[in-house]
Amino acid sequence: MMNNSKRIKGLVFFTMLMAITAFTWALGHKILNWQVIHRPEKAVYAQPVRKTPVYNQAILQKFATVCQVFNMQKPVFTCSGVINVTDGADSSKSIRNLTFTMCKKGSDCFYQFGHTVILNARGKYICIENDQKRVIVTEQKSFIDAPLPDMSQMAKNMAADYYNLTDSVAGKNETIAFVNERHITCKEYAITFDTLSKKANRVYARLTNFKAPERKDREKIIEITIAECDDTADVDKYVGRYTAIRQAGNSTKLTGKYTGYELINL
Repeated sequence: MMNNSKRIKGLVFFTMLMAITAFTWALGHKILNWQVIHRPEKAVYAQPVRKTPVYNQAILQKFATVCQVFNMQKPVFTCSGVINVTDGADSSKSIRNLTFTMCKKGSDCFYQFGHTVILNARGKYICIENDQKRVIVTEQKSFIDAPLPDMSQMAKNMAADYYNLTDSVAGKNETIAFVNERHITCKEYAITFDTLSKKANRVYARLTNFKAPERKDREKIIEITIAECDDTADVDKYVGRYTAIRQAGNSTKLTGKYTGYELINL
């Protein structure tokens, strides 16, 4: 029972991380440092004395505006898109065209992440794992909205790690990126957005391979293409598509195409 509970928490955390906060929250809390670092006894290359970069405040302000638009911590929010992960060191860990949808209105929310669907509404929390043919049911969960990380502090952290700040425009899209080709964890964070609406349409991270940090072909690339990003939400539209359980007296039963799945009540 405890293992299943931990698994649910891990799934929700990973979903939130990859789908929405892979950029904004990651920069503030270094959350992308999930891998175990095995530091070599000797540095791969010597670190020259470098000056802490000074960032253009206008670009930082623009970045803060984009992050606020792309903030899943809002009480009402809908975001959908596709995630691709390219692992240069191990192609078996690459992910292709993994779709996701996240729709939230207060504590009512719907998450779809690949083959996994989470419904948190109408008094129930239902996690449908189609690949495992399993349905996990418990009481509806409450969520506490948290503010975005302090952008000024985040900028200080990035500068302290010698990330250079760049800003480029291509047509109607603009990209703001933090780049440090010598960073031991992540060499680049970037977000692309519409120049007029400031809505993000692409989030990108390029992670260092710890065993061969100088090898670009061994890096891990995480790219999230955002199809929808709005401050509106119709949770019932998504929840209504899935009828996984029914009440039979005091018992919960699976129904429809989920009848043959394993039911786990927490």
